[in-house]
Amino acid sequence: MMSYQRKMRHLLAVAAAGMVSLFLAQRAASASTGFRYKGTIDEESIMESGTGKALANGTVYTLSKDVVTLNFGASDMLDSPLRVAAGSTAVIFLAKGQTLTVAGSQGDDYNGGYPGILVGEGGTLVVTGEGRLVAQGGNGGDGTDGTSGGDGKLTDDNTTPGAGGDGGDGGAGAGAGIG
Repeated sequence: MMSYQRKMRHLLAVAAAGMVSLFLAQRAASASTGFRYKGTIDEESIMESGTGKALANGTVYTLSKDVVTLNFGASDMLDSPLRVAAGSTAVIFLAKGQTLTVAGSQGDDYNGGYPGILVGEGGTLVVTGEGRLVAQGGNGGDGTDGTSGGDGKLTDDNTTPGAGGDGGDGGAGAGAGIG
């Protein structure tokens, strides 16, 4: 049977080894891309801000905790939770056991659903590591209502047909998971 002190030393050694592993994996992601900057994807700050997070060019992002969920689909925000600007390159490193879930907001009468991660024209997103990414686009918008048709008329010597109503506009399409 191990003594209390020996158990504590063993537990501390295991915890330290895990922290060193995560640190080395993050440094390896930065080194392999040549990127010098580090950023964090933090669920609370993004959801409270009411807008998506712009991922900066040349930056490797890690998660603030093991499970981060950015769901704009159930909100009034018309945005993507994460965005890579046109011509920029960003890296998301997901360590083993981590999960990042992103869902874009749903569309409205005029705009389609937003992607979970919006990558601008000429932009690049690199997702690496042993973690898991779940990306969903927002639902498409509702169509508009059609109009009523006109009444027909019937007189003694003449029948006038009614005018047909106008069909409504179709709804905007759904968003991509990453797009």
